[in-house]
Amino acid sequence: MTKKMILPTDPKERKSIPFVTGLIDYFPLALAEVAKVSLAGQEQHSPGQPLAWNRETSKDHHDCVGRHLVDRGTIDTDNMRHSAKLAWRALAALQIELEEEQKEEESEIEKLRKELEIYKTSCLRDSKCPEEGYRTSSESIKPRFMFRG
Repeated sequence: MTKKMILPTDPKERKSIPFVTGLIDYFPLALAEVAKVSLAGQEQHSPGQPLAWNRETSKDHHDCVGRHLVDRGTIDTDNMRHSAKLAWRALAALQIELEEEQKEEESEIEKLRKELEIYKTSCLRDSKCPEEGYRTSSESIKPRFMFRG
């Protein structure tokens, strides 16, 4: 299976995401601390296993952000900074939020593809392809598809 690209493929869009100069270069020390939290969590929950985010271990990221926020500026019992754990949990919550949004968008695109295929099939079968396109019934995305028979 080929790994799906995370960043856009369009050159202008790619350049609008300054991943290194706008993130890593801004926060190298903070990101290093968050990486340490990832490793400590791995060793706590899955010792000896390759580094991987076990999403089933804990799902209350927003509550954890709040708890670590209260203790920001201090060191936790495992010698990790509460602020780094707060950042890790905030990133986890954002990642999940973005992934869910992406799944919804992909589901909507798939729905539109199926709707379009049904339309094309009936249009060609009935030899009644309109000059103007077809507007979908979807409320959120309303592209115009053009077909000529």
